[in-house]
Amino acid sequence: MERKTRSFLISTIDDAQVLLVEGSTSAFAIYQKLRDRYEGSTAHVAHYYINHYFMTIKYEEGTDPMEFFSTFERALKAAAEATGLVTIDEQKSLYFYHAMPSSWKLDLAIWKGSKKSIPYTDLKTNIERKVMDDYAMRKYIIAKGSQSRL
Repeated sequence: MERKTRSFLISTIDDAQVLLVEGSTSAFAIYQKLRDRYEGSTAHVAHYYINHYFMTIKYEEGTDPMEFFSTFERALKAAAEATGLVTIDEQKSLYFYHAMPSSWKLDLAIWKGSKKSIPYTDLKTNIERKVMDDYAMRKYIIAKGSQSRL
């Protein structure tokens, strides 16, 4: 797991910093080296880098949702291990919502209603259900289309 976390961190930082942390063997060692190099200023702005990375994760319609969920969960875990900060449920929901296709956002906004945020587990369950419903509908349309040709 440590190797995956280290690989994730290396893939998200600039090439100049990759050379700086080249000998580091753990995610925490990478974080410490970057923090020491920038005199602790990294600790204050680390969440900006993490926010930027999470905002680049996108779910594409028609792709495997389980692969997306596992990528998203791994990114959350790696960010928590690297910074030592726990991502709260509202943040997870915000990142997850932002990763959804724009065509789904209206449905999610209606479902959210006047609540401040949708709990992450509820949002994930709702997305899984929507993907499965869309898949079933496509399958039904294809089957119906092939029957009408007979």
